[in-house]
Amino acid sequence: MQAEAPSWLREAMSTFGEECRKDDPGGRRTSPLNAIYPTSWDPDWTVEAIDLLTVLTRLVDLEPEQVDLLARVLSGPLTSRAQLAAAGTRWPMAAKERKPRYSLGSPDMPAPDDDQTTLDL
Repeated sequence: MQAEAPSWLREAMSTFGEECRKDDPGGRRTSPLNAIYPTSWDPDWTVEAIDLLTVLTRLVDLEPEQVDLLARVLSGPLTSRAQLAAAGTRWPMAAKERKPRYSLGSPDMPAPDDDQTTLDL
């Protein structure tokens, strides 16, 4: 048994649904991508929209803890560049060193750099 969607979600889905049914949805045109629009609402979008709203709701619920954490970080000691360098931190000097590093689980991750160290916080 599925729970009934909240009224604001039903309203949003109703509004988007109306836009999907229009032959030419209105609104400002800022890009050629504006000419691409769905002709129907995919049921998977509902699940994705609910998931997104759930994440956003949880983030809003965490706001008091985030405020406290930010206050503690800002009131804590600063670490100087010299201290970071003494701990082994390296900064990119050449353009090729400025390429992004990927997480270990990323399929796009380049070969590991054996001399790179991690900073434990």
